[in-house]
Amino acid sequence: MRDLDREDVREKLANSKGSLDIILHPAAGEESALEEPLTEVARQLELGSGGALTVERGDGIGLVALPCLTIAHRGVGRIHYQALPHGPEGRPFVEAVLGPIRNGPDPGESWVERLAALERPAELLVFVGASCPHCPGAVRSANRLALASALVTVSIADVEVHAKLAERFNVRAVPLTILDGSLAVSGVVRPAELVDKILSRDDDSHGEDLLMSLVEQGRFDETARQIRAVPGATHFLTIWKGSTTSLRIGLMMAVETALEGDRAALDGLVPGLLPILGAEDPVLRGDTADLLGRIGHRAATDALRALLDDPNPHVAEIAFEALEEIEVRDGE
Repeated sequence: MRDLDREDVREKLANSKGSLDIILHPAAGEESALEEPLTEVARQLELGSGGALTVERGDGIGLVALPCLTIAHRGVGRIHYQALPHGPEGRPFVEAVLGPIRNGPDPGESWVERLAALERPAELLVFVGASCPHCPGAVRSANRLALASALVTVSIADVEVHAKLAERFNVRAVPLTILDGSLAVSGVVRPAELVDKILSRDDDSHGEDLLMSLVEQGRFDETARQIRAVPGATHFLTIWKGSTTSLRIGLMMAVETALEGDRAALDGLVPGLLPILGAEDPVLRGDTADLLGRIGHRAATDALRALLDDPNPHVAEIAFEALEEIEVRDGE
């Protein structure tokens, strides 16, 4: 930490009366280029606190990645650093350390009041990169929520150090914030927007956002599980109606995954898909015919036969192939 930050930490923590814990979780026997630098940050925190703080050693249980340096203020959420808080990332880290001790959340901000209505835990995972100029802003937004609510937990992970974790979420650019291990939000998101995402988790709009997010992340197994369920199937149909061609490619891959081992898994989608065969957009008509063929339910036969006379020859050809696929399923 810079000398100014050390003085700030010493001054603010001197009267903290044990309200802050700093916990260092080692890499559990695995070599990590991050462990030594994080240990040094912990040592500097001890020195900079003027004796007010002793860094504890943690077991890492339940954390998304190791090593990790945890900031744990009493009465608010925990902030887990699986990234080195250096350069531009240093200021959000110091702010998190000083957080409620220095000034806490501003009760005049409406998002703070709305977050107080939170009834179940929320987990925010923020992927950052060492050379990313926008990542400190994303980290600061997430940290502010954790410093305002004991039900919000934040993890900050370096996309290069934790490459396997980043691969799991198909991280293509940073900053990227993941809510509850599923909903991905790109770029710097204001605290108020994050609160909206968290509080809307039981709304229909969240289900649609979640499904689209999983598709965009390439997490087709999870997308398939979603669309097999009744709410997920409804969200699928809503998204499909208004989708772009590129999004439908991802949705189709999820459909293929859902049908593996159970050709009847998505039969319930057929009634909702049939009206879309009359869409003005010929690409959407053709993609819907293709989807119905892959599902392979005989209830789509009459509507697909009507498309054999479609003015767009490509749509008619897809309808013909879809009818053949239905015949194959019937013969199995």
